[in-house]
This record gives sequence, C-alpha cells and structure tokens, in this order.
Amino acid sequence: MKYKCISIFQIKGITLHKEENIELLNDSATSIRAILTKQPNSYCFENDHCIAVCMQCSADLLRQPESSNFEEKVDERIKKIQQEREKESQDDSFLIIEKTGMLDNFNPEIHKQYINYDVIYLEDSKKDYIHNLTIHFINSVLLALALEAKEPLIIKENSGSIIFYKEENRPIYPFSILLLPLKVFGTTVIEGDTIKQVNNYYKALTSGQLLDIIVKLTILSLEFDEDILHSFLAAWTALEIFINTVYKDYETFLSEELNKNNHSQFEKTYLRLKEKYKEDRSVLLKRFIKISVQLNPANTEDDIDKFHKAKDLRNDLFHHNREVDEKDLPVESVKKLVKKYLKLHLLHKKKAKTYTN
Repeated sequence: MKYKCISIFQIKGITLHKEENIELLNDSATSIRAILTKQPNSYCFENDHCIAVCMQCSADLLRQPESSNFEEKVDERIKKIQQEREKESQDDSFLIIEKTGMLDNFNPEIHKQYINYDVIYLEDSKKDYIHNLTIHFINSVLLALALEAKEPLIIKENSGSIIFYKEENRPIYPFSILLLPLKVFGTTVIEGDTIKQVNNYYKALTSGQLLDIIVKLTILSLEFDEDILHSFLAAWTALEIFINTVYKDYETFLSEELNKNNHSQFEKTYLRLKEKYKEDRSVLLKRFIKISVQLNPANTEDDIDKFHKAKDLRNDLFHHNREVDEKDLPVESVKKLVKKYLKLHLLHKKKAKTYTN
C-alpha cells in the first residue's frame, strides 16, 4: 500500500516574496519533494484534512451518539487549522516535505468509511516502522539546507501526518499522527545556487557516503537546543563518528605528500600542529588535525584549538569524574565544527569525483 509522510516546518529568516513558491528538492530516486512557500495552506490541505478528520473521529469516540454533521465539523476544523497557521506565521516561510513509499502486506482494518476517504487506527509499532523508513530522508533535507547556512534562523515543526492510499488513490487517514519536530538551523536567502547546493548535499547525504547516524545526531544536537548537555553530547558524538569515518581518506594522501621533499603549506602546518600537541595522546585529535589541514588550511589552528578544548571538557565529564558547569560546554562551537567539516568533506568528495572523471 502506498503511503505519504508529510512534514511541515515554519521558518523564520528565509527571504521569500509573498507569491513565491520554490521547489527546493524533487528527488525521484528517494521519492521526496520539498517546497518553500509563503502560502502554505495551498500546499497543506491534504495534511490539514487528515488531521481534521482524525481529530473529529477522536472527539466522536467520547460522544454517544456520534456527530451527525461529521463533514461540517471536519470543514470547521480545517478552517481553524489554517487560520491558526496564518495567525502564527505572519512573515514566516514554510518548508513542506513529502516522502512517499510502499508498505508490503499492509491491509489495515477500516474503522470508518466516508464518501471520499476511510479512517483507520494506526498502531504505534507501525507508526514507528514508517518513522524509521522516512526520518533519515527528512533529516537529510533539513541538514542539506543547514549546510548552505550563512545566517541563523529558527525552524520549528508546524504540523505533520501520514496518509495511506488504496490502489484507486482513495485516501486512508490514520488516528495516529506522525510529527517530526525540529528547533534550530541556519540558512540564507534562497536563490538558484542555494537550491542547487541543497540538492547536491541531499544526494550526498542519502547516497551511503556517510553513516546515517551522523545525520541523525546532528539533527538531535539541534532538537536539544535548550538542553545544553544533551545538545553538546549529540554534536560531539556526531563529530567523533564523522572523524573516525572519513579520516583514512585524508591520512593516505597526507602520508604520500609527507614522503616528498618539497612540503606544501598545509604539510608545514600539519608538522607544526603535530609538534604543538605531541604531549596529547588522543588518537581522535591526531586524526582531526590530518583532516583539518587539508580541508580548511586557512583556519586550521583556530579549529584545532576549539576541538582540543571541547575534547578536554568532554573527557572531564566522562573519564576524569570532574565537575563541569553546563554553561562552560562549547555547544555552539562543536555544532559549527560538525556542520563546517561535514560540508567541506562533501565538497571535497564532489571535487575529487569531478577531477577523476
């Protein structure tokens, strides 16, 4: 059976004209579409109808007998949902992500039948299964947008739903609504180059080049924005896994270059940093230095210093049993390092691929 997962995010900080609607992404390989708009209600009716139907079904469960004017009540709920969205949004833009797919051997029992649609009760296990099928792709769209960030903005979940379809495209609305909240990201004015880059990042993030867990943890670090400790741990773990995943690509090249007599500037920087931190036995630090001197030679020393301080604080928390004030944790610094080096790595891989082809 076909399903569609709809996730709607309200965004502060993206510059769009009142009538502007931008198809940010339409990837047939992963069956996902993302639209930026100032007029969300024209794109959200299917989602709003699903939510209104399920809300009314839930309300009717408490009544005996059920409402005789069910469709009128649904229409009223849709209007209220859309009015509230317009009231809350003001000058905000909206990102609407639709992910479609197929579920095998899924034949749910129909709870109610109406003229144009059916209603079912969706068990938590099935909801979680669909969530696991879709979350990486939705997160990858959001992270791809974040990697093109230049100015801060706020993204928050506005609404979301799952809709099923019979073979004749008759919609089936489930009681259980899937919501995918997110809090903070960054981006810039949406232009042609931005859309192109978001598409490139999305394809790279979903192509298997990086572990899914890196994307998930980066998203989590932003979801925990008000929880300093958990945000720091999610961001640091994402950075640690990233380093351990990609360092061999840079270690091999660096070793080859160091065997030559005429050292380049980044090799000289590497040798200087190696000497500076020779007393630190951290394998992770040594790996990050090898990555940083190649991806970001102009700012390597500053980035290594930030990384070193964050590493020591993390070790104080977990290995040395020292008290650390959460306010001292460099959360934003680590988040920026994750985003910066993930983006640089993806650009480096794309450039290397283009060169070899």
